[in-house]
Amino acid sequence: MKELLYSIGLLASVSISLGWLFKLLNWLGADQLFTYGFLGLVLLFLPLLAIDQFSTMLVTNTTNQIKVGLGLVSAFLTGIAIVCKLLNLRGADLLLIAGTLLFAFDFYHFCFSRCTKSH
Repeated sequence: MKELLYSIGLLASVSISLGWLFKLLNWLGADQLFTYGFLGLVLLFLPLLAIDQFSTMLVTNTTNQIKVGLGLVSAFLTGIAIVCKLLNLRGADLLLIAGTLLFAFDFYHFCFSRCTKSH
């Protein structure tokens, strides 16, 4: 499981990075590299990471469970929104906005509230 998780995360991250590089250099394939890398990160890596976190019981307290759950839901909403945008389906904009707002306000809140409580 760890090897699969590492491999998917590495491939998705490399694809996103190369997509940005190709985009900056105006090379062909930039959009595809970035989009497929991001989809791999959001729809494959993050769910596997959440499953791994819950199965190894690294997420023991309620705050961490909420943080992982919100991150997973926001990533899933954003990934589904990108797929819907690629297929020109209605509602993709609303899904993208919902996923981004959930990530920006709820997930970040739980991440940074822990940092301020420890000091």
